[in-house]
Amino acid sequence: MQAVELDEVQVSLNRVKTALLQESHSTVELTQAVCHHLLNLGGKRLRARLVLMATGACQQPIHLGEKLAMIVEWLHTATLLHDDVIDQADQRRHQKAAKTLWGNHASILGGDYLYALAFQHISTLDHPKTIRVLAQATSAIVEGEMQQLAHKNQLHSNRTHYLNIISGKTAKLFEVSASLPAIYLDAPPSTLHALSQFGHLFGMAYQIIDDILDYQSMDTQSGKTQYTDLTAGTCTLPLILLAEQATPSLKNTIQKALKGSLTAQETVKQSLLESCALQDALKMAQQLTQDALAYLAQVPESNYTQHMRTLLTSLLNRNH
Repeated sequence: MQAVELDEVQVSLNRVKTALLQESHSTVELTQAVCHHLLNLGGKRLRARLVLMATGACQQPIHLGEKLAMIVEWLHTATLLHDDVIDQADQRRHQKAAKTLWGNHASILGGDYLYALAFQHISTLDHPKTIRVLAQATSAIVEGEMQQLAHKNQLHSNRTHYLNIISGKTAKLFEVSASLPAIYLDAPPSTLHALSQFGHLFGMAYQIIDDILDYQSMDTQSGKTQYTDLTAGTCTLPLILLAEQATPSLKNTIQKALKGSLTAQETVKQSLLESCALQDALKMAQQLTQDALAYLAQVPESNYTQHMRTLLTSLLNRNH
């Protein structure tokens, strides 16, 4: 992979970061403080990076994807501001969450403001299909979160329900990030389909890995408190796989743990370590990764597709 092309991506991503802050300026000091707090915390900007790489994979100058990357990043940041309230999370990326510093109301309204900014810029694209896809994606993300909330403190009866939830709340924005340049820049249908499937499977694997790490990584690695999902009553894949092989007694204990029993939670943590549930969840993520790579292979080979492949495979080894 040529370093100059990776440098080009980083330069483009830096422009996106700068524009995100400039364009999210508000005359209301609290609004700007809340939004800039999370935008300044950074992170890998994985979705924005995917947009830029996909633009290059469509054989177009990557600067043409910068506005799309900004829109995707605003949508993602808005969901994070809302998620911290829903999940009652005190930290985000090793720092205090916005809701910890300014309260739930300010965090929710900050997220609403970023959604509004995203759609202001969406309206300037003058590309009906792109606008429609972004609007549908936003609906899918919210519905995925609502599905998860509706089943809070409940043990899912099968993994299909969980996969439907993460398909909306996480994978949809990855899918849009990878496919939006192909839509906006009128790439061939075969390229659009391959990038769309790649992004979707990338997002599914990403969320499964994140759910595994909630049971494995320490605070210094993940930037968030370990066992957040369990203590919040959120049933994710590791628990579902544990329940599939559990006795009726252990299933009952898992249900009690999701409803807040501290004693039951300790039993579940130990049972997970003694079972194959975490390893089985990792195998599912690995299979999704292989399926994603198969779709990416259908996109004309370039340094951009090589980098997208590296981003995906590094997912399986991430610890934060």
